[in-house]
Amino acid sequence: KWFLGNTALHSLNASGTLVSYAGSIPIVSDMGCIPKTRQYFFATSEGVFLLNPEGSFIRLTREPCLSLLIDPNENVWYSTTGGLFVIPASDLAEGKFSQRRQLNETLGLSGGFIKKILASRYGGIWLLSDYRFYQVFSDHQRAKLFEQEIGLKNNTILSLYEDTEDNLWIGFSGGLQRMSNKKGLRNFYPNIINSYVYSVTQDQQGSIWIASNNGVFCYDGRLTDFGKKLGFAPGRAVLGKYPDGRIIIATAENLYLLNPVSGNVVKTFSFHQPLLRLERMFISSKGEIFLLTGSEGKVYYLRHPGDPVVTYESRATSNIHTLIEAEGKIYGGNRNGIVEFGSYGFRLVKDIGHATWSVCYDDGKFWIGTDNGLYVMQNNELQKVPYSNQTDVVIKSIMPAKNKAYLWLGTNKGFVYLNKLTLREELSMSTKDGLLGGEITTGGLFVDASGILWISTYHGLSNFNLRAASIQPYAPICYLEKIFLNGKEIKPENHRKFKRKENNLVFEISALTFSEEGSVEYEFYLRGLENDYSSYNKGMDYKAVYTNLPPGRYEFVYKARGKNGIWGYSQKYSFLIRKAWYETWIFKIGLFILLITVFFLINHWRIRRIQKQKEILEKLVRERTKELEEAKEEIEMQRDLAERQRDQIYQQKKEILDSIQYAAQIQQAILPSVDDLNRILPDHFIFFRPKDVVSGDFYWAAQKNGRLIITAADSTGHGVPGAFMSFLGITFLNEAVGKNDDITPALLLDNMRNNIIRILGQKGAEAEHKDGIDMGLCILDPVTRKGEFAGANHNLLIIRKGELIEIKGDKMPIGIHRNMMPFTNHLLTLEANDMLYLFSDGYSDQFGGPSGKKMLRKTFKEILLEISALPMSLQYDILEERFLKWKKDFEQTDDVLVIGVRV
Repeated sequence: KWFLGNTALHSLNASGTLVSYAGSIPIVSDMGCIPKTRQYFFATSEGVFLLNPEGSFIRLTREPCLSLLIDPNENVWYSTTGGLFVIPASDLAEGKFSQRRQLNETLGLSGGFIKKILASRYGGIWLLSDYRFYQVFSDHQRAKLFEQEIGLKNNTILSLYEDTEDNLWIGFSGGLQRMSNKKGLRNFYPNIINSYVYSVTQDQQGSIWIASNNGVFCYDGRLTDFGKKLGFAPGRAVLGKYPDGRIIIATAENLYLLNPVSGNVVKTFSFHQPLLRLERMFISSKGEIFLLTGSEGKVYYLRHPGDPVVTYESRATSNIHTLIEAEGKIYGGNRNGIVEFGSYGFRLVKDIGHATWSVCYDDGKFWIGTDNGLYVMQNNELQKVPYSNQTDVVIKSIMPAKNKAYLWLGTNKGFVYLNKLTLREELSMSTKDGLLGGEITTGGLFVDASGILWISTYHGLSNFNLRAASIQPYAPICYLEKIFLNGKEIKPENHRKFKRKENNLVFEISALTFSEEGSVEYEFYLRGLENDYSSYNKGMDYKAVYTNLPPGRYEFVYKARGKNGIWGYSQKYSFLIRKAWYETWIFKIGLFILLITVFFLINHWRIRRIQKQKEILEKLVRERTKELEEAKEEIEMQRDLAERQRDQIYQQKKEILDSIQYAAQIQQAILPSVDDLNRILPDHFIFFRPKDVVSGDFYWAAQKNGRLIITAADSTGHGVPGAFMSFLGITFLNEAVGKNDDITPALLLDNMRNNIIRILGQKGAEAEHKDGIDMGLCILDPVTRKGEFAGANHNLLIIRKGELIEIKGDKMPIGIHRNMMPFTNHLLTLEANDMLYLFSDGYSDQFGGPSGKKMLRKTFKEILLEISALPMSLQYDILEERFLKWKKDFEQTDDVLVIGVRV
């Protein structure tokens, strides 16, 4: 290890001894090493020195050396006051300078000495001077310059660091700055072009022309202010390229034709009246000039430069922000959709229903940007492109990319690289990535001949080189920052053991990313004794809370990912919660032995007591057999006992009947009242006829978020057992609807089934009772006449205009069953006066009629078809009359429930 001190050079040898080289070599500012030859090169104020394997210093150059670096090819890069040089290390060590090259001209270095040379993470080299720095990819091509014109602070550069996410951190004498590098984004002269950019184009010589609120500029390696050259003050101007290659610039007063080669104005045309708020210029292949004003609602038209200006102003020209030429016609977008230009002026040819900001024609398709997102139109058929999960995205500009399979989209939130084949976003840039301004201007994207994308915003101009975009993956490392045990912070030491009552833990985790701090997403769960993923959590939450943990071994597993979607490695924290003394096996075994002993002693005592009682009884029998008169008394005693037992049985029966009556009152109380039903279901009837005092069938209705919920249910059995099941069913329905806003019939049935299985402790064993509930449940929206239905062994009947429609439920109950699939949710589209019927099987299963057989579903459906058009009260009366007529003197088979609702 080497230490470059202010007064001397030091090294730490293998034995740990610090060796000083004071007096052997001047003050060292930088050094480099070739590992295989163990040659050390040192940059000093008196030149470059070499430390050979023998331990002596050799002076190689005499010019003051500011910094040096040895690249992977064993070339020495060193900077002096006379320039930057590169030479093979072997030649420099031997004093041979024939291969030495000065790189200042080749790399395009200017503006001061190179005071620091650093290695890049990706094999390149960084060169630092006082107010600018360079990125070198090869010693045979110009270096990439980072200076104030692209946003660098105007302070002395002291240091540079390249992080793992391709950000550059520059230390200045006046602070710290972060810049994006490998992402290919470059802000273009932000100190000069820092306002609304209207137009960008490229001439035939490759120069870039820019029109903005600051004026008109031309960039051909350096930036020229053409507004000053033309003699007009900075202000609103637009420009375009004429078919013959000339550049046309328009202001409110004049139209200029420029020769891009000479940079001279060929002609100037003055307008008779000033033009209002020019926003964009479009030039057709025929040389027609369209000057757009956007929200001003006007389009100025010149057939050729110098021709009189024709003003188009109508509903069709309102909010025209862009025009294109496709299939020999001029198209654009306005406040309602696509417009077309012809001899008649502008007319709407496709009403989209949204403000259209941009239009692009590519491969026979129109790509349309609106305030409602992106659309594509082919053969006059319009389709929305859901390329992003973001909401409120406005597509301000669309431009074909150099790769024909892609499009560039400019939005109010940055720009996007869209794959036309998959319709997926493959890259996006916003202000969080260093873009000047988040909103792209209308038509604010331009792709030059090299494939570079130029981006115009309301805050200036940027360009983006897709080939330079970073593809290096990065995953943030997740750290366990804090642990709270029973509300108090503890040290995050792994494999800790906690007491039984120390079972409430809170974990706080964090991960660091330099690109976008708010994009970090966390994933964590607590692996315990039972379900490994019972506590799984994924999202922005960084705090994991676990309370009342039972004893056992646990492992808290956590990780994080950044904006690029790559997850880091999982981290783990293990801990143990000990059992209480009364939960240990030693205590349980001791308690078991104690209970066995106590049981043995009690049993022994009872046997002895029984034997003693037996002896006493035998003595009594012998005595009573001698006395015949006691027999009569004994008989009388038995008679009295029988009478008391009779009275006791009568009393018990009365109490049971009273209890059943009370259960019936409770059941009636928990069923919806008449007033509630009339409020929730204005036009309905409920034919409810229990077989016994209490019923296994029940009905239920509620209103949630303007939607009506109706159900008819049939519990296993009838009477008291069925009533108990109905209590459970109504309780679970009230709980599920009360706690959840987003409900569907299928979810309600799934929730009831889980609760029934849990409460009844059903495991699915063959000898186990298969108690459950059959049910049909509807959710109706009276406003939209939309509905949903799910059934457990129950169907829904809809009678519409004399036609019966049957919606079948799933053939499984709400309870344990061999088929435990989720219940099916049926979507309903209803019409006015539709009749909906929910029912149990009691009506159709009733024995009677002329042959004493069941009525069956077919007869029941015929009755409903017959009465469906009648008023509800009359339907109820007919159902009751037909049921009693069919039943005659037969015993009622089951509970009966029929619900009718008219839409």
